[in-house]
Amino acid sequence: MSSASSQSESGSTVPEFTPENISNQLGIRTQPAASLAELDGWEEIKSGLEEDRNWEELDGVGPATAETLEMISSPFTRSEPESVVEGPEPSVEPTTPESEVEDDDGEGRSEQTDNQEDGVEDEDQEQESAASEDTAAEDSDDEIALSEVESPPSVFEATIEKSRVAPYFDAVSQHVDEAKIRIDDDGLNIRAVDPANVQMVDGSLSSLAFESYNAEMGVIGVNLSRLNSILGNANKSDLVHFQLDPEVRKLTITIENLEFTMALIDPDSIRQEPELPDLSLDAKVIIEGSEFRDAIKAVNMVADHTLFSYDHEHAEIYGEGDTDDATIDLSDNDGVHDITAHDAGDSLFSLDYLKNFKKMVNKDTMVTVRVGDDFPMMVEFGLKDGHIQIDGMLAPRIQD
Repeated sequence: MSSASSQSESGSTVPEFTPENISNQLGIRTQPAASLAELDGWEEIKSGLEEDRNWEELDGVGPATAETLEMISSPFTRSEPESVVEGPEPSVEPTTPESEVEDDDGEGRSEQTDNQEDGVEDEDQEQESAASEDTAAEDSDDEIALSEVESPPSVFEATIEKSRVAPYFDAVSQHVDEAKIRIDDDGLNIRAVDPANVQMVDGSLSSLAFESYNAEMGVIGVNLSRLNSILGNANKSDLVHFQLDPEVRKLTITIENLEFTMALIDPDSIRQEPELPDLSLDAKVIIEGSEFRDAIKAVNMVADHTLFSYDHEHAEIYGEGDTDDATIDLSDNDGVHDITAHDAGDSLFSLDYLKNFKKMVNKDTMVTVRVGDDFPMMVEFGLKDGHIQIDGMLAPRIQD
Protein backbone atom coordinates (compact mmCIF):
# COMPACT_ATOMS: atom_id res chain seq x y z
CA MET A 1 0.00 0.00 0.00
CA SER A 2 1.27 3.48 -0.75
CA SER A 3 1.60 6.19 1.83
CA ALA A 4 0.44 9.07 -0.34
CA SER A 5 -1.69 11.86 1.08
CA SER A 6 -4.78 13.48 -0.40
CA GLN A 7 -6.23 16.97 -0.27
CA SER A 8 -9.42 17.63 1.67
CA GLU A 9 -12.14 19.98 0.41
CA SER A 10 -10.67 22.74 2.55
CA GLY A 11 -7.29 22.29 0.90
CA SER A 12 -5.54 20.72 3.94
CA THR A 13 -3.52 17.56 3.52
CA VAL A 14 -5.27 14.39 4.72
CA PRO A 15 -3.02 11.35 5.21
CA GLU A 16 -3.96 8.04 3.66
CA PHE A 17 -6.13 5.86 5.91
CA THR A 18 -3.49 3.27 6.93
CA PRO A 19 -2.65 1.75 10.34
CA GLU A 20 0.69 3.60 10.41
CA ASN A 21 -0.91 6.99 9.72
CA ILE A 22 -3.70 6.29 12.22
CA SER A 23 -1.08 5.46 14.85
CA ASN A 24 0.87 8.66 14.11
CA GLN A 25 -2.19 10.94 13.95
CA LEU A 26 -3.94 9.65 17.08
CA GLY A 27 -0.89 8.81 19.19
CA ILE A 28 -1.87 5.16 19.74
CA ARG A 29 0.03 1.90 19.27
CA THR A 30 0.17 -0.05 16.03
CA GLN A 31 -2.04 -2.96 17.12
CA PRO A 32 -5.18 -0.93 18.01
CA ALA A 33 -4.47 1.33 15.01
CA ALA A 34 -4.78 -1.75 12.76
CA SER A 35 -8.22 -2.39 14.28
CA LEU A 36 -9.32 1.20 13.56
CA ALA A 37 -8.08 0.78 9.98
CA GLU A 38 -11.01 -1.63 9.46
CA LEU A 39 -13.40 1.37 9.69
CA ASP A 40 -14.66 3.27 6.63
CA GLY A 41 -12.16 6.12 6.89
CA TRP A 42 -11.18 9.29 8.75
CA GLU A 43 -14.79 10.52 8.70
CA GLU A 44 -15.99 7.54 10.75
CA ILE A 45 -13.21 8.11 13.28
CA LYS A 46 -14.02 11.83 13.42
CA SER A 47 -17.70 11.06 13.92
CA GLY A 48 -16.86 8.60 16.69
CA LEU A 49 -14.72 11.18 18.49
CA GLU A 50 -17.48 13.78 18.30
CA GLU A 51 -20.20 11.36 19.48
CA ASP A 52 -18.11 9.76 22.28
CA ARG A 53 -18.18 6.34 20.68
CA ASN A 54 -17.46 3.27 22.80
CA TRP A 55 -14.16 2.32 21.13
CA GLU A 56 -13.74 -0.83 23.21
CA GLU A 57 -16.47 -2.50 21.15
CA LEU A 58 -13.85 -2.88 18.39
CA ASP A 59 -11.67 -5.97 18.56
CA GLY A 60 -8.12 -5.09 19.54
CA VAL A 61 -8.98 -1.74 21.19
CA GLY A 62 -8.50 -1.84 24.94
CA PRO A 63 -9.28 0.59 27.79
CA ALA A 64 -5.93 2.38 27.55
CA THR A 65 -6.42 3.18 23.85
CA ALA A 66 -10.07 4.14 24.42
CA GLU A 67 -8.99 6.56 27.15
CA THR A 68 -6.48 8.15 24.76
CA LEU A 69 -9.14 8.55 22.06
CA GLU A 70 -11.55 10.22 24.49
CA MET A 71 -9.00 13.02 24.94
CA ILE A 72 -8.79 13.82 21.22
CA SER A 73 -11.11 16.36 19.60
CA SER A 74 -10.49 15.26 15.98
CA PRO A 75 -8.11 13.02 14.00
CA PHE A 76 -5.92 15.93 13.02
CA THR A 77 -6.01 18.48 15.83
CA ARG A 78 -5.73 18.35 19.58
CA SER A 79 -7.43 21.00 21.66
CA GLU A 80 -5.07 23.58 23.14
CA PRO A 81 -5.91 26.04 25.92
CA GLU A 82 -6.60 29.58 24.75
CA SER A 83 -3.77 31.99 25.48
CA VAL A 84 -4.58 34.55 28.14
CA VAL A 85 -2.86 37.93 28.20
CA GLU A 86 -2.45 39.07 31.77
CA GLY A 87 -2.38 42.69 32.75
CA PRO A 88 -4.55 45.51 34.15
CA GLU A 89 -8.12 45.58 32.88
CA PRO A 90 -8.95 48.58 30.67
CA SER A 91 -10.95 51.34 32.30
CA VAL A 92 -14.63 51.52 31.25
CA GLU A 93 -15.40 54.86 32.88
CA PRO A 94 -14.47 58.17 31.17
CA THR A 95 -11.69 59.96 33.00
CA THR A 96 -9.68 63.10 32.46
CA PRO A 97 -6.33 62.16 30.86
CA GLU A 98 -3.40 62.84 33.16
CA SER A 99 -1.69 64.76 30.34
CA GLU A 100 -4.46 67.41 30.50
CA VAL A 101 -3.92 68.14 34.20
CA GLU A 102 -1.95 71.40 34.50
CA ASP A 103 -0.78 70.69 38.05
CA ASP A 104 2.92 69.68 37.95
CA ASP A 105 2.40 67.48 41.00
CA GLY A 106 -0.47 65.75 39.14
CA GLU A 107 1.80 64.94 36.22
CA GLY A 108 4.42 63.56 38.63
CA ARG A 109 1.81 61.36 40.33
CA SER A 110 0.64 59.98 36.94
CA GLU A 111 4.16 59.10 35.80
CA GLN A 112 4.94 57.53 39.19
CA THR A 113 1.77 55.39 39.07
CA ASP A 114 2.60 54.16 35.55
CA ASN A 115 6.13 53.26 36.62
CA GLN A 116 4.81 51.35 39.66
CA GLU A 117 2.36 49.37 37.49
CA ASP A 118 5.14 48.52 35.01
CA GLY A 119 7.30 47.34 37.89
CA VAL A 120 4.55 45.06 39.22
CA GLU A 121 4.00 43.55 35.75
CA ASP A 122 7.75 42.94 35.31
CA GLU A 123 7.93 41.25 38.73
CA ASP A 124 4.94 38.99 37.91
CA GLN A 125 6.51 37.98 34.60
CA GLU A 126 9.82 37.16 36.32
CA GLN A 127 8.01 35.00 38.89
CA GLU A 128 6.06 33.15 36.16
CA SER A 129 9.29 32.56 34.21
CA ALA A 130 11.05 31.21 37.30
CA ALA A 131 8.10 28.90 38.07
CA SER A 132 8.15 27.55 34.50
CA GLU A 133 11.89 26.87 34.72
CA ASP A 134 11.41 25.02 38.05
CA THR A 135 8.63 22.88 36.56
CA ALA A 136 10.75 22.01 33.52
CA ALA A 137 13.66 21.08 35.77
CA GLU A 138 11.40 18.79 37.85
CA ASP A 139 10.06 17.08 34.71
CA SER A 140 13.61 16.54 33.47
CA ASP A 141 14.63 15.02 36.81
CA ASP A 142 11.63 12.62 36.68
CA GLU A 143 12.59 11.43 33.21
CA ILE A 144 16.17 10.75 34.27
CA ALA A 145 15.10 8.99 37.46
CA LEU A 146 12.69 6.70 35.62
CA SER A 147 15.40 5.26 33.38
CA GLU A 148 18.33 5.33 35.82
CA VAL A 149 16.91 4.42 39.24
CA GLU A 150 18.63 1.34 40.68
CA SER A 151 16.89 0.98 44.06
CA PRO A 152 13.72 -1.03 44.76
CA PRO A 153 10.41 0.84 45.05
CA SER A 154 9.49 1.82 48.60
CA VAL A 155 5.98 0.54 47.85
CA PHE A 156 4.73 -2.11 45.46
CA GLU A 157 1.45 -3.88 46.16
CA ALA A 158 -0.85 -5.03 43.38
CA THR A 159 -3.55 -7.57 42.55
CA ILE A 160 -4.21 -8.93 39.08
CA GLU A 161 -5.95 -11.87 37.43
CA LYS A 162 -3.56 -14.69 36.46
CA SER A 163 -4.78 -14.62 32.82
CA ARG A 164 -3.62 -10.99 32.52
CA VAL A 165 -0.17 -11.26 34.09
CA ALA A 166 1.07 -14.73 33.09
CA PRO A 167 1.27 -13.96 29.31
CA TYR A 168 3.48 -10.96 30.06
CA PHE A 169 6.15 -12.82 32.02
CA ASP A 170 5.88 -15.83 29.72
CA ALA A 171 6.56 -13.66 26.67
CA VAL A 172 9.63 -12.01 28.16
CA SER A 173 11.01 -15.32 29.48
CA GLN A 174 11.25 -16.62 25.90
CA HIS A 175 14.33 -14.40 25.60
CA VAL A 176 15.95 -14.29 29.06
CA ASP A 177 15.83 -16.17 32.39
CA GLU A 178 16.54 -13.15 34.58
CA ALA A 179 15.50 -9.54 34.13
CA LYS A 180 15.18 -6.14 35.74
CA ILE A 181 11.56 -5.07 36.25
CA ARG A 182 11.15 -1.30 36.29
CA ILE A 183 8.08 -0.19 38.23
CA ASP A 184 6.24 3.13 38.31
CA ASP A 185 2.70 4.54 38.26
CA ASP A 186 2.17 3.42 34.66
CA GLY A 187 2.94 -0.26 35.36
CA LEU A 188 5.83 -2.67 34.76
CA ASN A 189 8.51 -2.61 32.08
CA ILE A 190 11.19 -5.14 31.14
CA ARG A 191 13.88 -4.57 28.53
CA ALA A 192 16.43 -7.30 28.00
CA VAL A 193 18.73 -8.96 25.46
CA ASP A 194 19.68 -12.64 25.33
CA PRO A 195 23.29 -13.71 26.15
CA ALA A 196 24.12 -14.18 22.44
CA ASN A 197 22.98 -10.62 21.56
CA VAL A 198 20.66 -12.05 18.91
CA GLN A 199 17.20 -11.23 20.26
CA MET A 200 15.93 -8.34 22.32
CA VAL A 201 12.58 -7.72 24.02
CA ASP A 202 10.94 -4.58 25.39
CA GLY A 203 7.71 -5.46 27.20
CA SER A 204 5.29 -3.38 29.27
CA LEU A 205 2.31 -4.31 31.45
CA SER A 206 -0.06 -1.39 32.08
CA SER A 207 -1.24 -0.63 35.61
CA LEU A 208 -4.76 -0.51 34.11
CA ALA A 209 -4.65 -4.31 33.80
CA PHE A 210 -4.59 -4.70 37.60
CA GLU A 211 -7.55 -5.00 39.96
CA SER A 212 -5.62 -2.81 42.40
CA TYR A 213 -2.24 -1.12 41.99
CA ASN A 214 -0.10 0.94 44.36
CA ALA A 215 3.53 1.53 43.46
CA GLU A 216 6.40 3.96 43.80
CA MET A 217 9.14 4.18 41.22
CA GLY A 218 11.96 1.63 41.46
CA VAL A 219 13.57 -1.49 40.00
CA ILE A 220 13.80 -5.12 41.13
CA GLY A 221 15.64 -8.15 39.77
CA VAL A 222 13.62 -11.32 39.17
CA ASN A 223 14.26 -14.92 38.16
CA LEU A 224 11.55 -15.25 35.48
CA SER A 225 11.66 -19.06 35.38
CA ARG A 226 10.92 -19.26 39.10
CA LEU A 227 8.20 -16.61 38.86
CA ASN A 228 6.46 -18.48 36.01
CA SER A 229 6.58 -21.69 38.08
CA ILE A 230 4.82 -19.93 40.96
CA LEU A 231 2.15 -18.49 38.64
CA GLY A 232 1.62 -22.00 37.32
CA ASN A 233 -0.13 -22.84 40.60
CA ALA A 234 -3.00 -20.49 39.75
CA ASN A 235 -6.03 -21.02 37.54
CA LYS A 236 -6.68 -18.48 34.79
CA SER A 237 -9.37 -16.66 36.76
CA ASP A 238 -7.51 -16.67 40.11
CA LEU A 239 -6.35 -13.36 41.53
CA VAL A 240 -2.62 -13.04 42.17
CA HIS A 241 -1.47 -10.62 44.86
CA PHE A 242 2.05 -9.17 44.82
CA GLN A 243 3.62 -7.39 47.79
CA LEU A 244 7.22 -6.21 47.99
CA ASP A 245 9.29 -5.95 51.13
CA PRO A 246 12.02 -3.51 50.02
CA GLU A 247 14.04 -3.90 53.23
CA VAL A 248 14.78 -7.61 52.74
CA ARG A 249 14.30 -7.52 48.92
CA LYS A 250 11.66 -10.25 48.87
CA LEU A 251 8.43 -10.49 46.87
CA THR A 252 5.43 -12.19 48.46
CA ILE A 253 3.03 -13.76 45.96
CA THR A 254 -0.37 -14.88 47.25
CA ILE A 255 -2.75 -17.10 45.22
CA GLU A 256 -5.94 -18.03 47.06
CA ASN A 257 -4.68 -19.84 50.20
CA LEU A 258 -1.12 -20.28 48.86
CA GLU A 259 1.62 -17.83 49.80
CA PHE A 260 5.09 -17.81 48.24
CA THR A 261 8.00 -15.64 49.28
CA MET A 262 10.53 -15.21 46.49
CA ALA A 263 14.01 -13.78 47.03
CA LEU A 264 14.87 -11.09 44.50
CA ILE A 265 18.09 -10.73 42.54
CA ASP A 266 20.40 -7.74 42.89
CA PRO A 267 19.68 -5.68 39.73
CA ASP A 268 23.38 -4.86 39.43
CA SER A 269 24.15 -8.55 38.90
CA ILE A 270 21.77 -8.75 35.92
CA ARG A 271 22.98 -7.91 32.45
CA GLN A 272 22.71 -4.24 31.49
CA GLU A 273 19.53 -3.29 29.66
CA PRO A 274 20.11 -2.66 25.94
CA GLU A 275 19.58 0.63 24.19
CA LEU A 276 16.56 0.67 21.87
CA PRO A 277 17.85 1.05 18.30
CA ASP A 278 16.24 3.62 16.02
CA LEU A 279 15.99 1.63 12.79
CA SER A 280 14.63 2.81 9.45
CA LEU A 281 13.26 -0.38 7.90
CA ASP A 282 11.97 -0.71 4.34
CA ALA A 283 9.06 -3.13 4.74
CA LYS A 284 6.12 -3.54 7.12
CA VAL A 285 3.58 -6.38 7.27
CA ILE A 286 0.52 -6.41 9.54
CA ILE A 287 -0.50 -10.04 9.96
CA GLU A 288 -2.86 -12.04 12.15
CA GLY A 289 -1.18 -14.09 14.87
CA SER A 290 -2.52 -17.37 13.50
CA GLU A 291 -0.95 -16.73 10.07
CA PHE A 292 2.33 -15.61 11.64
CA ARG A 293 2.51 -18.82 13.69
CA ASP A 294 1.56 -21.06 10.75
CA ALA A 295 4.19 -19.49 8.47
CA ILE A 296 7.01 -20.08 10.96
CA LYS A 297 5.78 -23.62 11.62
CA ALA A 298 5.71 -24.41 7.89
CA VAL A 299 9.27 -23.29 7.09
CA ASN A 300 10.56 -24.93 10.27
CA MET A 301 9.44 -28.29 8.88
CA VAL A 302 12.09 -28.14 6.14
CA ALA A 303 14.80 -25.71 7.26
CA ASP A 304 16.64 -24.22 10.22
CA HIS A 305 16.58 -20.66 8.86
CA THR A 306 14.16 -18.57 6.80
CA LEU A 307 14.51 -15.80 4.21
CA PHE A 308 12.07 -12.90 4.50
CA SER A 309 11.89 -11.10 1.13
CA TYR A 310 9.79 -8.15 -0.02
CA ASP A 311 9.20 -5.92 -3.03
CA HIS A 312 6.74 -3.02 -2.74
CA GLU A 313 3.33 -4.69 -2.04
CA HIS A 314 4.67 -8.25 -2.19
CA ALA A 315 6.28 -10.26 0.63
CA GLU A 316 7.08 -13.91 1.21
CA ILE A 317 8.76 -16.23 3.69
CA TYR A 318 11.01 -18.96 2.28
CA GLY A 319 12.79 -21.89 3.86
CA GLU A 320 15.20 -24.30 2.13
CA GLY A 321 16.50 -27.54 3.62
CA ASP A 322 18.75 -30.30 2.35
CA THR A 323 15.97 -31.93 0.31
CA ASP A 324 12.81 -29.86 0.71
CA ASP A 325 11.78 -26.22 0.65
CA ALA A 326 8.70 -24.17 1.56
CA THR A 327 7.38 -20.79 0.41
CA ILE A 328 4.60 -18.77 2.07
CA ASP A 329 3.25 -15.94 -0.10
CA LEU A 330 1.95 -13.21 2.20
CA SER A 331 0.59 -11.03 -0.61
CA ASP A 332 -2.58 -13.02 -1.35
CA ASN A 333 -3.63 -13.95 2.17
CA ASP A 334 -6.76 -12.99 4.08
CA GLY A 335 -4.77 -13.08 7.30
CA VAL A 336 -2.43 -10.33 6.08
CA HIS A 337 -3.97 -6.87 6.54
CA ASP A 338 -1.27 -4.62 5.14
CA ILE A 339 2.01 -4.85 3.22
CA THR A 340 4.08 -1.70 2.70
CA ALA A 341 7.57 -1.74 1.20
CA HIS A 342 9.55 1.30 0.05
CA ASP A 343 12.15 -0.81 -1.70
CA ALA A 344 13.06 -4.43 -2.50
CA GLY A 345 15.24 -6.55 -0.25
CA ASP A 346 15.54 -9.62 1.95
CA SER A 347 17.00 -10.76 5.23
CA LEU A 348 17.88 -14.20 6.66
CA PHE A 349 16.85 -15.28 10.17
CA SER A 350 17.46 -18.27 12.42
CA LEU A 351 14.30 -20.27 13.08
CA ASP A 352 15.62 -21.35 16.47
CA TYR A 353 15.23 -17.75 17.60
CA LEU A 354 12.20 -16.87 15.47
CA LYS A 355 10.30 -19.72 17.14
CA ASN A 356 10.57 -17.80 20.41
CA PHE A 357 8.50 -15.00 18.86
CA LYS A 358 6.00 -17.60 17.62
CA LYS A 359 5.51 -18.83 21.21
CA MET A 360 4.75 -15.30 22.43
CA VAL A 361 2.00 -14.57 19.89
CA ASN A 362 -1.60 -15.67 20.36
CA LYS A 363 -3.65 -16.79 17.38
CA ASP A 364 -6.03 -13.81 17.67
CA THR A 365 -3.21 -11.25 18.06
CA MET A 366 -2.50 -8.66 15.38
CA VAL A 367 1.25 -8.64 14.71
CA THR A 368 3.31 -5.91 13.02
CA VAL A 369 6.51 -7.19 11.38
CA ARG A 370 9.09 -4.70 10.08
CA VAL A 371 12.26 -5.68 8.24
CA GLY A 372 14.99 -4.23 5.99
CA ASP A 373 17.61 -5.52 3.57
CA ASP A 374 20.04 -7.49 5.77
CA PHE A 375 18.62 -5.61 8.74
CA PRO A 376 17.04 -6.91 11.97
CA MET A 377 13.38 -7.92 12.15
CA MET A 378 11.11 -6.00 14.51
CA VAL A 379 8.03 -7.83 15.83
CA GLU A 380 5.41 -5.75 17.67
CA PHE A 381 2.08 -6.82 19.14
CA GLY A 382 -0.31 -6.27 22.03
CA LEU A 383 -2.05 -8.74 24.34
CA LYS A 384 -5.00 -8.58 26.71
CA ASP A 385 -6.83 -5.59 25.19
CA GLY A 386 -3.56 -3.75 24.67
CA HIS A 387 -2.59 -3.78 28.37
CA ILE A 388 0.46 -5.86 27.43
CA GLN A 389 2.72 -4.46 24.71
CA ILE A 390 5.65 -6.49 23.39
CA ASP A 391 8.31 -5.13 21.01
CA GLY A 392 10.93 -7.68 19.96
CA MET A 393 13.98 -7.48 17.73
CA LEU A 394 15.82 -10.35 16.02
CA ALA A 395 19.25 -9.89 14.44
CA PRO A 396 19.75 -11.33 10.93
CA ARG A 397 22.11 -14.11 9.97
CA ILE A 398 24.99 -13.23 7.71
CA GLN A 399 24.22 -14.50 4.19
CA ASP A 400 26.93 -16.22 2.15
